[in-house]
Amino acid sequence: YTSAYCEENVYMLCKTIAETNPAILDHCTVVFISNPNKIIPIWKQKLASVGQPVLWDYHVILYYHDEENKEYYMYDMDTTLPFPCRADRYVMEAFQPELQLREEYQRYFRLVPGSVYLREFASDRSHM
Repeated sequence: YTSAYCEENVYMLCKTIAETNPAILDHCTVVFISNPNKIIPIWKQKLASVGQPVLWDYHVILYYHDEENKEYYMYDMDTTLPFPCRADRYVMEAFQPELQLREEYQRYFRLVPGSVYLREFASDRSHM
């Protein structure tokens, strides 16, 4: 784990899953969160002050569907919530959907199958 290197952390998580239990990689989806303004609020983050969001330019997490138990989990290595966290709890506490965000903070989500992410991932940190 490296703080603020979410896409690399998720890549390594996918790699570990592929090496230890490849069948479940098909139930993993990598979630990219950003927007055209490159400023998205996410609460319950390790870098945040208590009760405040971190304003990320983008963030990457892993969504896992446990078909056997019919449960859904989010893996966010930068959260103060449990790891993994049930998806419903994560959405409510990290995204705060009851809040009306200003237009410039609206989150966009891009979903990539875990196997595709593992095969095609390339990191470019030139924006840092």
